[in-house]
Amino acid sequence: MATRIRYIKDGADGYVSARYITIKDGEARVSIEPHKKQGFVHINGRPDIRVVGTSLHKIKIALKNVLVSLGAEFTAEERGDEAGQE
Repeated sequence: MATRIRYIKDGADGYVSARYITIKDGEARVSIEPHKKQGFVHINGRPDIRVVGTSLHKIKIALKNVLVSLGAEFTAEERGDEAGQE
C-alpha cells in the first residue's frame, strides 16, 4: 500500500513513476507528458489508459483516481496542520 506516487524525470521532458503500483490485476506504472497535458497508466498486457488535464497537478489527481478504480490502495496522508505541524 502506497502513500503517494513518486515521479522521476525521464529523458523526454516527461515524468514516470519511480515504482510499479500494485493493482487488483497485477502492477501498473504511470507516466506524464506535461507539455501535451496528458498522462498514461501502463498495465502489462493491456492498452494504456490515457487521462488529460489542464495542469500537472490535475493530471496527477486523474492518474491516481484511475489507479484507485483499478484496485490500488493508498494510505491517508497528513500534511502541515493536519499532522500537528505549523
